[in-house]
Amino acid sequence: MADGPETGAQDRRHDYHNQVEPGRAFAGVLLVLAAAAAVFFLTAYRSQAVLGPDAPYTEANGDIIEICADAACMVHTTEFNPGDTVYVRVTTDRVGAVSGKRNRMRLRRYQNTNIRVANWTQVTFTAPYIYTSQVTIPAGQSDYMKIWGRVRNGGSGPRVQFEQQISLYGLNQYARIYSDAARTDESYTFAPGATVYIRAWGTGADYDQILTGSGQQRLRRFTNSSVKSWAAPAVTRNGNWYDFQLTLPAGGLTDGDWYWLRTRLLSATGDDIQRQSRMLQIDASAPTAIISDPSDGDWVSGSLPVRGTVDDAYSFYNYLLEYGAGAAPVSWTQITIGASPVLAGLLGTWDTAAVSDGLYTLRLTATDRAYNTAVSSIQVNVDNTFPVISAVQAGNIASSNVIITWTTDEAADSQVEYGTSSGVYTWSTPLDSTMLTGHSQPISGLQESTTYYYRVRSADRAGNISYSAENSFRTANITVLQPFPAMARDTYIGSSRPAWNRGAETSLQVGDLPGADWGTMRSLLDFDLGFIPAGATINSATMSLYQMGQGDSSTPDLDAHYLTGDWSEGTGSGSVTGDGATWDTYDGSNSWTSPGGDFNATAGASAVAPGVTGVWVDWDLAALTRDWIDGTVDNFGVLIKQDPESPTGSDAKEFYSSEYVVDRTLRPKLTIEWLGDDVTPPNLGEVRAENITTTTADIKWSSCEGGTSQVEYGTTTSYGSTTTLDTAISNQHVVSLSGLTAGTVYHYRVRTIDPSGNETVSGDYVFQAAIQMVIQPGPADGVDDTLQSYRPDLNSGATTWLLAGDYPTSFWGNIRCNLRFDLSAIPTGSTINSATLSLYQAGQGDTSTPTMDVHYLTRDWTEGTGYWTQSGDGATWNTYDGSSSWASPGGDFNATVSASAVAPAATAVWVDWDLAALTQSWVNGTVTNRGMIIKKDVENPAESDVKLFYSSDFSADPSLRPKLVIEYVPAPGSITVTIDDTWNRDGTPGTSSVGFGNVSEGTTYYVGDASSPAYAARLTVKSNVTWGLKVASDGDLLQSNPANFIDIVNLGWKQNAQAPSAYQPFVKTPASTIVADGLPATAGASFLFDYRLVVPAPSVSGSYTANVVYTAYPE
Repeated sequence: MADGPETGAQDRRHDYHNQVEPGRAFAGVLLVLAAAAAVFFLTAYRSQAVLGPDAPYTEANGDIIEICADAACMVHTTEFNPGDTVYVRVTTDRVGAVSGKRNRMRLRRYQNTNIRVANWTQVTFTAPYIYTSQVTIPAGQSDYMKIWGRVRNGGSGPRVQFEQQISLYGLNQYARIYSDAARTDESYTFAPGATVYIRAWGTGADYDQILTGSGQQRLRRFTNSSVKSWAAPAVTRNGNWYDFQLTLPAGGLTDGDWYWLRTRLLSATGDDIQRQSRMLQIDASAPTAIISDPSDGDWVSGSLPVRGTVDDAYSFYNYLLEYGAGAAPVSWTQITIGASPVLAGLLGTWDTAAVSDGLYTLRLTATDRAYNTAVSSIQVNVDNTFPVISAVQAGNIASSNVIITWTTDEAADSQVEYGTSSGVYTWSTPLDSTMLTGHSQPISGLQESTTYYYRVRSADRAGNISYSAENSFRTANITVLQPFPAMARDTYIGSSRPAWNRGAETSLQVGDLPGADWGTMRSLLDFDLGFIPAGATINSATMSLYQMGQGDSSTPDLDAHYLTGDWSEGTGSGSVTGDGATWDTYDGSNSWTSPGGDFNATAGASAVAPGVTGVWVDWDLAALTRDWIDGTVDNFGVLIKQDPESPTGSDAKEFYSSEYVVDRTLRPKLTIEWLGDDVTPPNLGEVRAENITTTTADIKWSSCEGGTSQVEYGTTTSYGSTTTLDTAISNQHVVSLSGLTAGTVYHYRVRTIDPSGNETVSGDYVFQAAIQMVIQPGPADGVDDTLQSYRPDLNSGATTWLLAGDYPTSFWGNIRCNLRFDLSAIPTGSTINSATLSLYQAGQGDTSTPTMDVHYLTRDWTEGTGYWTQSGDGATWNTYDGSSSWASPGGDFNATVSASAVAPAATAVWVDWDLAALTQSWVNGTVTNRGMIIKKDVENPAESDVKLFYSSDFSADPSLRPKLVIEYVPAPGSITVTIDDTWNRDGTPGTSSVGFGNVSEGTTYYVGDASSPAYAARLTVKSNVTWGLKVASDGDLLQSNPANFIDIVNLGWKQNAQAPSAYQPFVKTPASTIVADGLPATAGASFLFDYRLVVPAPSVSGSYTANVVYTAYPE
């Protein structure tokens, strides 16, 4: 290998140092290793520089020189191969044009002879001015070269001039500049006043210092002005390598600017040994060294990322991150060394676990290529010891919040993780970063009566995190007691009626009201607390009464005293019943110790009754409830009295009692928050179905203790459908059912779960979905006719028209019509949801819109057969049956209007009247159903506003006859029996009869019983209550001509599925035989019956019949 300097370093792109200087390589390596520990910045950790940076050369005056491997100057380099093209771009504000043959770019050998010459091409003609040129290195070029360039307009004026050495890959023959005398640190960046150490490749001739003389070594700007000129240096030659040094001036250099350094050595014969130029940059600024994380004084632990910034404006070299013990370390330990800038990033990672806890100093040193340095240091506290957690406990436990407390043996932050499943911590409190040894974390938004599992977390200042073992607590129960009548005990007593009991009244009264029935009044209430175990913690207890009335607007104090003896509620509603508390007695017969009740003299709680109504009044009974639960005081309830009382005052206040049903949510209630195990299921009552329609119903019930709501329902006691669980806690429950089938009987039961998970399921209840009935009779069963005042003797019962209104001719005058619908199919007591009378308006006298009123008739009447004739058999204006007079001509009817409708001005339209209230009265029997009369509200026979409607005799389109559409809920106890079909012995269908056909005496005959037909009779029973079925005959088998009979005992029956031995003889009414009993309400239970006839001998031949009666009955 050829001679060369010691190598081994690389730049960022290529390793091109393949020649070494004889006798120096091994020694150089030894020097690096020996000096590494103490002089880091000057030895093995520094990479050698190259001829120039992979970037432009710039000066502060705006001149930019770029040497590139491509025409676009995207790749800056000073290394090429033979045959490569060298592209140069000059940017300047000073030279606006180029002229003259010396203003060119030249590729020269190191002896300064030209290899290639190229002209400049001006790219831009306004500042900044850009010039480009290019030369191609000869393919056979074998020694190093330099680029010389000059940009100037003519022979004088501003210029841009430069020289820069370029190298051929692998040749290793050029002038190198170093920052150290050992010439191991090749560089192109120097500080002012620094010594530049040069090792140049030359001819190998002996150097002549005298001939070289002064001025051959120069430092120039791009303006070609000389900054420094040196005398001939002392040179040491080693083969073709020449070592010498030059010291830069300490002043007059611009920080960051590039200069070109020209060196020239002459031999004793006056020939050039070497003549080269190198670009170098001046760097007078210190680099940046900042540690941003951790901060000074931080506590640290574990693997610590150290972050910050190390950088330099011109020539970043490397950085060293190290630590030392204490505030003023006597020794340092390296953490990391970096050769690249870091901008707000990771500098290194320190494993603090490798050192003892204590104070340490972190030091960051940054160095640039000009040997400028910057040092930054911070102090941190190393702590790798985890905090010790103790004394963890839950306190102040309420229904929705708790406070968790604990201690640590060193200052630490605070956080609690918690959830409703062991080991699963769904939530956490906000991290409290305050460093404490005593910790307290409140938790809110919890669910009542719920067990929570939790652990506490504390991290010390160094981030060491400790967790406690898992603990648990159960939130307090909130029990809202709002008893319903069956479970409640409340009443009030008054001094003016000392023997009266008011246990069944819907109100409670407290205070004074003058009068024979009142005087001084006090209320007694008792809440059953048996579900709260002894020893339970009572957080709060509030009794609430809804104030709905008052004597005046005063605001008296109402005190609650605990009762010292037992008492009875009673059944009175302001009467003497002898079964409940009065002013004088506690049970209707036994006297109080003192009239007005036996109670503790000291009030347990007090409340100011407001001067308005429609508000809740609250008493704080927490202390008294604690005494009741602890057994300190027997729980006989409380007595509420005014303080002070005055019988002449009018300041009484009235509250709803537990008997109030209009809005059950306004009943007295006691709301208790308590800690303990609630194992008592809630009591349920007042279960009912309301707002029943053909497809929907509301199921309602009360629970003494608040809980959830859910309903199971279906057409049998197996139910089959379940509503979505309503998790809202309530004492008054409403669940809506939908998708029901009209007229169907539904079984249902309700389910309530209290907040502690105790469940109560009610017994079975029944309701029947509403039925929609359309009554639209025809000629045979319709009852309607028209009355007219000008022909008071005419009947129209057989006409196809009904008229109402006025018409001014001798035939009409005032006109009214009567209608009656048969409602016998609707069970008495049924609830009418809706009832709409509809008449089809087919004609009119004029286009006026009169109001037509419906009044119910108060006298029976007959339709008649007249066709506006004197039939004498039906109602007319003067008579109700063709002969007997109305009390008032025109019909006997109630004066109050039951319904009204505005008759439209058009025809071929329906006119509707809302008859729900009237139909309810008819069904209830409060009004006898004699039908209704329709008349104009203000009649005037001179007007022509008559309206014509089709009657029940209209036959052209039966769908246009009068109709009454009723939706009703059958009354409880509604039972129907329907004969579905019957069969004769010969297999033909019967018509609600069973025929045995021709029979012979002494022979037994069957219909059904697995023969053909399969059964004799099939019937269906629907019932909305528990029921039974019985059967009987109304007599023997009779023959009418001649008069003979066969005893009914010869006719037997059984259910189809029974064995032949099950046949029983029919019995005669009023006796009967039970088919089945105790059956639950049903939407439709089907029965199949077989019949057997034993024909006795002798018998008289002929046809015999008997009536068989099946009766379904409620139980």
